[in-house]
Amino acid sequence: MFDRPWFESAVFEVTLGEGPPRLRLHPVELTADGEPVIPLASTARRILRQVEEVSQELTPSTRVDGDGRVRS
Repeated sequence: MFDRPWFESAVFEVTLGEGPPRLRLHPVELTADGEPVIPLASTARRILRQVEEVSQELTPSTRVDGDGRVRS
């Protein structure tokens, strides 16, 4: 299998209301036909971990919980 990071991503859910905005990530993977699907748990964890690592380059205190909730 080829390493195709562009086939893995996340949908960003932003909740606005009282208090600060809240952000939650929902990992997704694209099939060979380009259809989005929910990835296996191990892939979902890797996607969330990668988003956390990249985000920490901008804000080192950023954390992404296992359920996709972003905290900083």
